[in-house]
Amino acid sequence: MSDPLVSVWWLRERLGDPALQREFATAGFHGWSETDPEAALAWVKALPAGETRDAALQAAAAQQAGNN
Repeated sequence: MSDPLVSVWWLRERLGDPALQREFATAGFHGWSETDPEAALAWVKALPAGETRDAALQAAAAQQAGNN
């Protein structure tokens, strides 16, 4: 899988544990945002509402705050 979005969704959907989903979403965002921050943020915004999306949005906010 060469498309980061497809890869992230594929792996995320296979993690049944919500804590692992949050951890994966946060780590995935951080890694992806280094190469394509706009696409990474769009992915976070497209996540279904819930704890996983909230965790990824917090990671995005923290990263943005660190960059300013």
